[in-house]
Amino acid sequence: MSNLNEISALYAASQTALLLYNKISNSFKLQLKQETLNNASFYSQNLPFQQTISPNNAPGFRPKEWDNPDLVYARTSVNGYFFDAVIKADHTTTVKKTQHPVQDRGSISDHAYKMPDRLVLEIGMSDAMDSFIPGQFETSFSKSISAYAILKDLQKNFVLLDITTRLQNYSNMLIESIHVSDDFKTRDSLRATITFEELFVQEVNQVTVSARKQVTSKPVATSKNPIPANTTVLRTLEDTLSGDK
Repeated sequence: MSNLNEISALYAASQTALLLYNKISNSFKLQLKQETLNNASFYSQNLPFQQTISPNNAPGFRPKEWDNPDLVYARTSVNGYFFDAVIKADHTTTVKKTQHPVQDRGSISDHAYKMPDRLVLEIGMSDAMDSFIPGQFETSFSKSISAYAILKDLQKNFVLLDITTRLQNYSNMLIESIHVSDDFKTRDSLRATITFEELFVQEVNQVTVSARKQVTSKPVATSKNPIPANTTVLRTLEDTLSGDK
């Protein structure tokens, strides 16, 4: 009988504790919901439509390492544009060769040629971060959209780019393609894959030519009379003896 009473008491205590937990939990949920509604109301009144973060109105997070002036020489940049993150950089250099045999120990410069360098950058931009160079991505209401628009303009205008990376510096690079996947995870950010390819540029020397008419000199008149052969005394004596003269 005593065991049954103890079990009943424990069950009643557990039910009381469960009711108290649910009451506290519901109260916390209501408070959290009210704070969320208040924040949403504040942002809807102070921020533009569909803009959750405005880097132009207030600076975002800025890592303290960015204030190191020597870091500018170590970061990957595209024509002076610095992205928040370079997730991956793929470098490709290729040499094409002919298929026919080449003479042993001969020069192979006529049998192989270098293809344009290719570089693929996977970059990331966040609207919650400040720009590495202040004011660099402010052409639109968010930094991620500004970065995408700048890349599109560089591609559309066929701008020859200078790219700095950790392994190699490139010149005369064109944007071949830009690939972006946008979903609910990238609402306030940008993740893009950019393919660059080198454009061979050859310098051409220009020669200045006179505008005056080219005139050749008159030909020199020459005599048509044959020049007599040089005769000596010995030759004359031989001809006399032989009866030629």
